[in-house]
Amino acid sequence: MISWLKTMQSSLDTRLDSATQLMGQIRQDAGRFAELSLSMKNLQDYLKSPKLRGNIGEQVLKDLISQMFPKNSFFLQYQFKSGDKVDAAIKTDAGILPIDSKFPSENFQKMMAAENEEEKGIARKDFVRDVKK
Repeated sequence: MISWLKTMQSSLDTRLDSATQLMGQIRQDAGRFAELSLSMKNLQDYLKSPKLRGNIGEQVLKDLISQMFPKNSFFLQYQFKSGDKVDAAIKTDAGILPIDSKFPSENFQKMMAAENEEEKGIARKDFVRDVKK
């Protein structure tokens, strides 16, 4: 009987040790998840600023165009004779193709979050107007 109790005690000790190790691993994973969640929130807050989001968009556009086109076939921060400025312009046989990297996310988000067709229609018009700018 004593031998059986010792065997059971040993088995319980082993299981408790395993459970303790597992709980420790779960705590570590939860900590990593919390850090990742905070990092994602910080990035989301960072991207809420239209100016910062625009800077990122311009950099991505610059990188894409630089990789896709020869250096003498595009301009960055191109200004037309009218004074209008665009983030990039690509030379084509038909003329200059202006490109603006900014995406009107505020009205796009309103359009996607609209709860009825009337709100969606208003937001869609605002979004289309923003895109045409």
